[in-house]
Amino acid sequence: MIHLLSLSPRPPPGHDADADAACCRRRQLPHRTGTSTQDLSQDDIVSITRATLVKISASSISFILDALLSLIEDLARPYKAVLSHPPHVLLSELYVLELIADCCASNWYRTRGPADRSSPAASDGPLSPAQRAAFPPPEALSDVQLRRIFELIKVLFEPIPDGYALPAKAILDDSSAKHITALSLEEPTRTPLSTASSEPSETRGILQAHASAIEAHIKLIMEYMTASTWPITFDFFRTIMYSARNNVPTQGPQIPNAASIDEERAALLMMRLVSFFWLDSQKLSLIIQEFCSSFLHFRKSFQNTIAVVMPQMITRWLDRYPAEFVQLHSMHNNPKRRETAPDTLFDMSLTIGDSGRHKALLYPMQMTLLFLQPDVFEVASNMRESKGAGMAKKVQFLDGLRKALRNRNEQATYCLVLLLRAARHFDAESDSALMSYAMDVQDEVRDAVFRRIAPGAEGALYEQDIMTAAFVSLTHLNFEHSVGSLAVTCLSSSAPQSFKIAVIQACAHFARVGSSQKYQPLFTTASAFIQAQLQVSIPPCLQRVCLVSNLSTKTMSELLSEGYIEEQNAQRRAAESAPSINMVCNILSFLDASPMTLFEGPPKDRGERDHFYEENLEALVSCIIASDESVRRLATGVAKRLFSKEEVLANLRSSKGLGSKAFKTRFWRLT
Repeated sequence: MIHLLSLSPRPPPGHDADADAACCRRRQLPHRTGTSTQDLSQDDIVSITRATLVKISASSISFILDALLSLIEDLARPYKAVLSHPPHVLLSELYVLELIADCCASNWYRTRGPADRSSPAASDGPLSPAQRAAFPPPEALSDVQLRRIFELIKVLFEPIPDGYALPAKAILDDSSAKHITALSLEEPTRTPLSTASSEPSETRGILQAHASAIEAHIKLIMEYMTASTWPITFDFFRTIMYSARNNVPTQGPQIPNAASIDEERAALLMMRLVSFFWLDSQKLSLIIQEFCSSFLHFRKSFQNTIAVVMPQMITRWLDRYPAEFVQLHSMHNNPKRRETAPDTLFDMSLTIGDSGRHKALLYPMQMTLLFLQPDVFEVASNMRESKGAGMAKKVQFLDGLRKALRNRNEQATYCLVLLLRAARHFDAESDSALMSYAMDVQDEVRDAVFRRIAPGAEGALYEQDIMTAAFVSLTHLNFEHSVGSLAVTCLSSSAPQSFKIAVIQACAHFARVGSSQKYQPLFTTASAFIQAQLQVSIPPCLQRVCLVSNLSTKTMSELLSEGYIEEQNAQRRAAESAPSINMVCNILSFLDASPMTLFEGPPKDRGERDHFYEENLEALVSCIIASDESVRRLATGVAKRLFSKEEVLANLRSSKGLGSKAFKTRFWRLT
């Protein structure tokens, strides 16, 4: 079965040789065809083979995995580094990597019983981390397979570079993040790529273009490995850490030999992969203990990597197993001593910050380590008295974050928004000290992030991702206030554009969670703004022409002579400016998850209701035929979802205006 991905099928007799050769080449991966421009999703043979392999993996993944690993190893063997891989070879490797990830998902989310006839992996919408945690463990891998996978990852992945700080989008680290669309410059890759002249420039471009996808596939593979084969994976991780601790010098320049460089790179890469480990509370404790025992013995690059992966480990754990997190904070009356490693590692981190910027890079790690220490929030919330200098330092750290928040320090804001997000796992009436502290802080975060600023001072605003994460976290804690006050303020005509986008992106986030129906009041609040914004995206000249009663009698030459078409092109270019496209893309991304919001709140009067549907339909059509490819793609997806709903079709059919000659003429003018 695997050979179908790389070998040509034998052409049937009697066919034209050239045509058969071309057909066969289209049915192969790029490393066989020698081209990097083919679209494999359009190849029926490849698609059927892929679907078959994924289906077989649900019941038995070992054989499939061995074959796919052998294929990708054969592809990579002739080359020393990934940048020396020809583009067509690299594309085949990435295709197989994605297929491995899909096979892992198929086995992990396989059917659990007769009552569940369809695989959850194929259901609508992404699975939440907590839903994934409810699945039984997937099929275990062998030690040999694990090592082969790590060697594959070493080829396609890079360690975290020095000075890297977690982006604000990491706060909402979930499956819906990929749906949030923002028109901005492409985020640079984490690790700068070499610029040696012997390396194909197209290969570099492919790696940069697929960086997010590569990380997502490797993340899923590592989650599968640690969920299915934890003892072997943990021993493998610990062996690499011990080797790095003993063989890599703590201080001074790196030893300039290939073996040492490769060993350090392997250790740094393994540390990065730890952020993808599937951990419950017990496994998380083991990893923190390992990091704690070696933290001060590591080079600065290792310490910086730990500072980046630690917040991801802890926040992903509490998203997957929120009950364990809540239970940890409900044990404050338990006389049993809790784990000391988070406490010790926090104290160690206070000793290594050698500059203001470096200290700020450590804030997220320090904050998430405090999530594992309920006593700290009890003292910070004045529920108990402070005991010892160590506790005083931790409370002082929290106080310092609140002070830095008022000075618009982004790292401090990141940490406090992270705290608000963690607090969503507690009931509003919870007596948890962390929840109490979060309720005290929420007003400060709201005022700092969504503070109205003087005109012309837009540079003082926070970046978009931190605003969106703050709005989402504040909505979790106080839904009524966010819907009735904060959302209205952010969507007002005088509010900055980034405030409005934060609300729309938050709606897109909530629309893709399992219990999206409870956020319907927020969607309703945003619906009028969304409808008006899409209608504004129609070039004004089209709106003007739509009002001309005798438009249907005008010829094309008359329209040209009156300047309508020239004006239309100029107005369209103005309407499709970068800020406008950014807003429209975010709106369409939300509508893709909640398409009925486009027709939310129709008037009761029959005539006004018909006009309401006509206007919003025209707005959607204008996006479908927009010159920007992203807008067209998103709008087409919204239209497919919208017109699949019988309720929408019934309302549109009942509208007399849609069948009128005037509307048909407007539709012709629009397209």
